[in-house]
Amino acid sequence: MPDPTTLPPWLRDVLADHRDDFDPLTLAAGERLFSEGDTPDALYVVRSGALDVLVDEDGGAKSVAHIGEGGIVGEMGVLTDQPRTASVQALESTRLWRLSREAFDRLRDIVPAMDRALAQEAVPRWQ
Repeated sequence: MPDPTTLPPWLRDVLADHRDDFDPLTLAAGERLFSEGDTPDALYVVRSGALDVLVDEDGGAKSVAHIGEGGIVGEMGVLTDQPRTASVQALESTRLWRLSREAFDRLRDIVPAMDRALAQEAVPRWQ
C-alpha cells in the first residue's frame, strides 16, 4: 500500500472499506496501461512506481505529466464515459490497484461524494 499520507483522505477511506473491489496489477517499465482514444474500463491508483501521461502531438507522443505513488489515472474516462484523452505507460516497474467500471459504479451508490472528489483530483491536471 502507498504511504497513506500520499492518498487523499476520501481514497484512504474507500480503500479501507472496499479493498476487495480493487484488483492488483503490475506493469513493467515501458508497458502501456491504456492508449489515447481507448474506451474507459477502469481507473487506477498507483501503489508504487511511476506512470507517464502522454498525448499525441504532431505525430508523436508528448509527456504531459508523471503520476507517482498515491496518484490516480483514468478517472476522467470513468466519470464521463468518454474515450481516453491520453495514453499512460509505466516509467518503471509500477504496481497499481485497478477499480473496474462496474465496481466504480457500485461504489458511486455507496460513496456518493466519490464523483466530486475524483473530479477535484483531476481538474488541476488539466488546467
